[in-house]
Amino acid sequence: LDPECVVAGNGTTQLIYAIPKAIGSQNVVIVAPTYSDYADACKMHDIPYRYSLLKDSRNFEPDFDTLEQDISDADTVFICNPNNPTGMLIDSGILESFCKTFPDKTFIIDESYLPFVADAEQHSFLGRDIGNVIVLHSMSKIFRVPGLRIGFASASSSITRKLSRYTLPWSLNSLAQAAVVWLMTRASEIDKFVEKTRT
Repeated sequence: LDPECVVAGNGTTQLIYAIPKAIGSQNVVIVAPTYSDYADACKMHDIPYRYSLLKDSRNFEPDFDTLEQDISDADTVFICNPNNPTGMLIDSGILESFCKTFPDKTFIIDESYLPFVADAEQHSFLGRDIGNVIVLHSMSKIFRVPGLRIGFASASSSITRKLSRYTLPWSLNSLAQAAVVWLMTRASEIDKFVEKTRT
């Protein structure tokens, strides 16, 4: 990834709370049931939000015709993929096509649980370079280090410049930085660990 297209944060939580304010969201839709922090982030900044509800009868798979109607007047859409807590994974090709259909809307795709999915790299939006998509990635969950607070956002440089203005100073501590370097320089060991964890 281009370093200019990445913003590190104190876990994805810090970034979730910064994004709506940073990108100037006015009308947010959250695909739900899902992680409550998306709504809490909007509440913090007094940004109106509503839900596009997934149905148990559809195994929590999104109905994109309904979703299209639900986001018609929105400028920002939160989608957790795979979703927390339902575990539903949306096909990345379908989701990419949907995001590209609405270039005037910003889609936040939270991939915090994607490392648990087989062939996760094929499903990820990281590196796809879609101008209206922000990808959230957490290292805290797959590597069992929630206390270290390691997360990042990837987006176009125009978005990351805005987001960087709303990140707190000293947000990523030295122990977390050391852990990232340690993890990323042990590819063969890490690949085995991730594969065992997925199994």
